[in-house]
Amino acid sequence: MTEAQRQAIKELRAAGFAVVIFYPDEVGDADASNLEEILVQRGNELLDEVL
Repeated sequence: MTEAQRQAIKELRAAGFAVVIFYPDEVGDADASNLEEILVQRGNELLDEVL
């Protein structure tokens, strides 16, 4: 990850965004788009429970 990418993440978090990062070696052969969709869906379900 580049310094510019780290800075972008820092700025997003400072603005109130929840940011989740998986490095390419963590994603492996999984479909990254599918993983993102699942994370958003499950995250929204969790938020509905706690809000």
